[in-house]
Amino acid sequence: CGRPEEQTGHPYGGSKVRGWFALIEGFQPVPNGEFDWTRDEGQRNFLHLAVERGVDQVELFANAPMWWMSNSSSSFGGSLAQPDDFASYLGEVAS
Repeated sequence: CGRPEEQTGHPYGGSKVRGWFALIEGFQPVPNGEFDWTRDEGQRNFLHLAVERGVDQVELFANAPMWWMSNSSSSFGGSLAQPDDFASYLGEVAS
């Protein structure tokens, strides 16, 4: 189920499940897809609560790009194949 050719949005994709590497929380799980702001709800709630309680500085941290931004079609390993998309993604998430 983790093979790239089984993933929705992958150039070799079929209609099978997206697989384990696409289950990593991220707000744009497929290329050119809509942002899904319901993902990673616990982390987002924690951030909102902190800001409501007076935290005035927060830090954005990303371990890896979404699977579809990597040359390996995985968030585990490979290298960044779409740096402009990753920069836009991080900008959207930060706003």
